[in-house]
Amino acid sequence: MQNRGTLYAGAMLILLGIIFLLFTTADWFLGQMDISFNAWRFWPLIILFVSVAFWAPIFIWWRERVRVIGLAVPASIFLVLGLILLYQSLSNNWGSWAYAWALIPFSVGLGLFAMYTLGPPDTRNNGLLWSSMVVGAIGLFFFVLFGSFFGGTVVRLIAPFLLILVGVAVLAGSFLRREAHDAVHHDGGTPPDPR
Repeated sequence: MQNRGTLYAGAMLILLGIIFLLFTTADWFLGQMDISFNAWRFWPLIILFVSVAFWAPIFIWWRERVRVIGLAVPASIFLVLGLILLYQSLSNNWGSWAYAWALIPFSVGLGLFAMYTLGPPDTRNNGLLWSSMVVGAIGLFFFVLFGSFFGGTVVRLIAPFLLILVGVAVLAGSFLRREAHDAVHHDGGTPPDPR
């Protein structure tokens, strides 16, 4: 697989070079036809390409994915970062970085969740699942929190409701776990530990 990995890396570098060449020459070619177009506004597509380059080996070498499943974390980080920067570049809303940065920890949780779900079933670890949920939830919490302070009108209106929904979900989950725990102990399940 090492030789295939080297071939893959070489092919991705060639494709990345072609993308850079297209960005560099697009404005000039279109300018020759009196078409005003700023191709560099789409520069975050390069970051999205890097994300695809990290995702692809998992699916190309699906039967051997246990060896490359860790690529899902950087793939997710580059995916979310590329989408954030693409939005900011196209909208010129660079101030949104005051709260959009919180989606980076969310992307780590997303990558860990992808590792859990895409990995072979016999290698799935519940610790990985819980880690993905905790890290992702922390990222979303800070996104909503800082979005309610620094976001535009829409974000400021939506953020408090999202915080309320997350709080209700946490409380509901806590009550459901407690009821399930009590049901096991009252219905002749395992007796509670006396310690």
